[in-house]
Amino acid sequence: MGDVWRDLLGVWRADEIRDRPGVHASLMAPSGRHVLGMPVELDPNEEYRLFDTNRAVLSFECVDDLWYGPEEQTTIRFVPPVSGGLTFPAEAPFTFDSGPAVRNASVQVTGDVSTWPVFEIKGPVTNPEVDIVGVGKLIFSVSLAYDQTLRVDTRPWARWVKRDGAAFPGALSASGARLSDVSLAPGTYQVLLRGYDPTGTAELRVSTWPAFTSF
Repeated sequence: MGDVWRDLLGVWRADEIRDRPGVHASLMAPSGRHVLGMPVELDPNEEYRLFDTNRAVLSFECVDDLWYGPEEQTTIRFVPPVSGGLTFPAEAPFTFDSGPAVRNASVQVTGDVSTWPVFEIKGPVTNPEVDIVGVGKLIFSVSLAYDQTLRVDTRPWARWVKRDGAAFPGALSASGARLSDVSLAPGTYQVLLRGYDPTGTAELRVSTWPAFTSF
């Protein structure tokens, strides 16, 4: 029992995430739904020691009163405009450029109540925009190289923009929506990715967690 007790203490302290802003532990129900928050208390109960049994009261502080289902993802990729080739007569030098691109896809949000999306924009792309039709448009003043990723977390306990894992203040333009504007009620949404990508290889990943009022 001693080893089991030590293992429980080690897990419940959550030392690895306690000092990492925006990172939370999850507590999962048998249904597979989970709450997010932080373990805050472990109160041992010595009453059952005579029976070689350890019991304890565990307290978990949740970020909200919702239960979340497994992550759902949609990937939206840029596709260069179709070219009809060169029209002659033409003059050298020739410049091939796909120019600003727009691509859209449907994002299905399930669950009982509104949830908050997380966006990951992978370069190369300059001044990307994420437009959730009928909800809001997030506009970014940033240029991403082919190996860089902009992660945008709209969830209330995070609300940050990071490039390659580092905070990136000032990337979100005030001319567009705020992160707090883009909660998604259950339904289907058209999401557009805009930006300048001469390679046609940039992509947007939309992640949501369906929200429920019970487990």
